[in-house]
Amino acid sequence: MNIDNTVYPPQIPQQIIISGSESKVFFDLETTGLGRNSDITQIAAKNGDNVFQRYVIPMVDIQIEASRVTGITYSQSTNIMYVHGEKVEPVSLHKAMLDFLEFLSILEKPILIGHNICNFDIPILVRKLKELNLYITYCKLVKGFVDTLKLARRVINKDEVVNFKQQTLVEKFLNISYSAHNAIEDVKSLQSLLM
Repeated sequence: MNIDNTVYPPQIPQQIIISGSESKVFFDLETTGLGRNSDITQIAAKNGDNVFQRYVIPMVDIQIEASRVTGITYSQSTNIMYVHGEKVEPVSLHKAMLDFLEFLSILEKPILIGHNICNFDIPILVRKLKELNLYITYCKLVKGFVDTLKLARRVINKDEVVNFKQQTLVEKFLNISYSAHNAIEDVKSLQSLLM
């Protein structure tokens, strides 16, 4: 896949055949804004019962709209981050990415699975990994990715749902509500939806 002249590990099912035995990692980011040039504020991943989560110190201010959606606020001057008013301990982007790569390394070439990751999460992740000179390591660890938004649009009749947002699909098919736009809750609910 090539977006903005960047070659990414392949999107599934476009270029890779899945046998069913591959490791699957459900993955999500929260960011400082709603565009692809945003910084990461939270990264989460889940493989079975193995859970990974880090809050990340952003290098730019969190946009009001992004903060409204995620509940994440951060003060550059005090280095304090809150999620819905509760203090959390953020780490540097470098530490978060190294920890994420370590999480991926315990699995054998996992497939990253996420909702709308083709257009949002993967481009941001790749840009940040490249900035840190960690992209080649990432490519060696990951087989590819599946965007469940694209998958949902292919397999669910549009008359069955109001929209294809993850929160809508979880409510419709699992009959549960959850804290959407919290990366760890998003990966947990997506895993429940697909497994």
